[in-house]
Amino acid sequence: FYRGSYDKHPEYMAETINSKRTLFVPENPVEINKLEYYIDPLDIGNLKNALFSFPKFVRQESVSVGEEYTDGTRLMTVNKENYLISYINPAQKSKLFDSSSDLLQKSIDFINEHAGWENNNYRFAYMSENEQRVVFRLFVNGYPAFNESGMTEIEQIWGKEEIYSYDRPYFSLDSVLPSEGSPKTLQSGKEVVNQLKSKDNIDFKSVEDISIGYKLNKSLDSKLVTLVTLEPTWYYRIGDKWFIVPFDDTGGDRSGLE
Repeated sequence: FYRGSYDKHPEYMAETINSKRTLFVPENPVEINKLEYYIDPLDIGNLKNALFSFPKFVRQESVSVGEEYTDGTRLMTVNKENYLISYINPAQKSKLFDSSSDLLQKSIDFINEHAGWENNNYRFAYMSENEQRVVFRLFVNGYPAFNESGMTEIEQIWGKEEIYSYDRPYFSLDSVLPSEGSPKTLQSGKEVVNQLKSKDNIDFKSVEDISIGYKLNKSLDSKLVTLVTLEPTWYYRIGDKWFIVPFDDTGGDRSGLE
């Protein structure tokens, strides 16, 4: 569980999930501000030059989501609606690394050499040696951020000698705007736990983490400048997937956010 700047001295309670796992959650309701940011897009040309060995031979085409760039083998798709790029090199075949630290270090080095972290705070989130997959997540004020389209994640899958696929946002959070209205009060950790236990479609003993996070939503202001809203929300994790804690009678959103 990650504590943010608005939650100075909370009292925590221990909740036993199963014989191997105990989580600590806030005993009382938590007050936390909703945030709004203008976003600053990354230069697509810089990404193209970083990902393709011979950028001058890369062809560009317009597609429904935005643009595609290809050198005949590698393909980079730019999704202009959600500010995402998806790069794939199909010629690469899977190869197992000697250790997880090797895989993680290669992933960190690759991001540093290919457009970097956008001046935002990304933290290691998940790794699968079998899939050769590493995921980093955006954090804001110490809280993880989530988005159903992948706007808060950097994901890599490694191939034989090089990266096989690379999916990431191509924007950074630029200037923060004054929050609208009063801070949002979230339920206490105890209420979250009771809610998860009460749902027939949630295996509570499989829950591995419970955390406040920001749900990132995209919108346009009156000048057609892109804004993102970060809405404080309770989340829980099973395996490598995060879900919104359901505080309604519908059973909640069970679409996993990796």
